[in-house]
Amino acid sequence: MLNYKLVSIIKRISAVIVCFLFSCNLAVKNGNKGFAGSIAQSKKLGVFISEYQPLTNDDKINQSLHINIKSAWIEHSWVYAGLLSNKAEIDESSVNLIIITDNNGLKDCFDRWLISAESNNYFTCASGNGLIGNFQAVPRDSIITCKVESRLAVQKRDSTALIGYIKLKKL
Repeated sequence: MLNYKLVSIIKRISAVIVCFLFSCNLAVKNGNKGFAGSIAQSKKLGVFISEYQPLTNDDKINQSLHINIKSAWIEHSWVYAGLLSNKAEIDESSVNLIIITDNNGLKDCFDRWLISAESNNYFTCASGNGLIGNFQAVPRDSIITCKVESRLAVQKRDSTALIGYIKLKKL
């Protein structure tokens, strides 16, 4: 009698677990948004478009702000093809400019200053040492100009928000 009840409970628990697993759909389409951590990874995923480098060798934005750009590239926006997948599914609606720098370069990013390209298109953080800017299409010009602005002045809608520029040229 005890064995029968135990087997019955195990069957019910198993049925619940199986239903749960089927509802999870481990082959999910349109997974989480992805960003490559390097140009090599971007190429491996098949999302790489073009590489950029700073227009000048000087990493100085102003007297107190320096950003050491290690690499920069444009890649297609993409999502992981599924929950357990390492393959990219390209999203044709936009492209991303990814800038990799050192941790010192991003020390006050988002606390004291912001970077934008085009109008009010502010960059976001990518991992610990990168920035991501989103564009509707691949920039036509071979030089991309990004504004560096004071966060406080932007919040106050102050016209003196501009600190300087980051200029990147296409290789």
